Amino acid sequence: MRPLGSIGLLVLLSSAGVVIFSTLRMAQRVEGFNEAEVSTIWHAQRTRLRQFTFRDREVRLTDAPPAENGDARLQLSYGDQSLALKVHAPIVPGMKDLKVYDEHVAALAIAANRDGAIQVDPFSDEGWRMFIVSRQTAPGWDEETWGNVRVKDWVFALYELTPEGTITLRKVQFPDRAGRVPAEVEARRKLKAAGEPVPGEEVKLTDVELIQERSLEWQAALFAIPKSQMSRYRFKTDAVRGSSEVQGMRWTLPAAAFGMMGVVGGVALMMMSATRRAARV
Repeated sequence: MRPLGSIGLLVLLSSAGVVIFSTLRMAQRVEGFNEAEVSTIWHAQRTRLRQFTFRDREVRLTDAPPAENGDARLQLSYGDQSLALKVHAPIVPGMKDLKVYDEHVAALAIAANRDGAIQVDPFSDEGWRMFIVSRQTAPGWDEETWGNVRVKDWVFALYELTPEGTITLRKVQFPDRAGRVPAEVEARRKLKAAGEPVPGEEVKLTDVELIQERSLEWQAALFAIPKSQMSRYRFKTDAVRGSSEVQGMRWTLPAAAFGMMGVVGGVALMMMSATRRAARV
């Protein structure tokens, strides 16, 4: 074999070895990431009914008179429990269903999906968790103008209807680019601007919690945002980059790509050698 063909064969074999090794390592890392980070997928079913039954208790969502400060409210009743939810004012109040609130409020039944199967009894409410999610703008901002575009400051109020017949409330936010709770960052900024001492990060200044990736809260909050904003909420940890606990593909992906380029280059060199030899015959 001519020198050019020999070089091509060497490049082809070595590159093929790189592809095989890096691909095997890549598959192992992806499997490890999925086992560690993607243990549960959440299945959510949305209802736009204003009246339905959960855990043998009646649930009602009716438009309520505005609060004293003018905030629009939605009255939530669950069994003998009742409270008013702060909501974005609907364009047309009094509609027969909740579709008018689609980008701000969602009534969701959520269940765990493990190993490709929903872990619930299809003939009862067992295994389901019921949430009313309300998206709220940051305090002090007009919800029709700046409050509507300050996306990172949106707070999601999660009202859970418990099996015991109570209503619990948690406030959550998507993390900022540094992985922090925006409400906590803003609270510390205000303290610093006022010349007051700012406590350490371990001290919480608000009742707002961080939404963790792939969590039930992440899934629920996505139902209460405009579709035009969906692309903002992407996982920062995935099988490519990995997480702080589990390695992702990292070097194995570019190694496999360069290996494939080497395979193509080796084949090209061998073909060039064969073409030159044929031309001389």
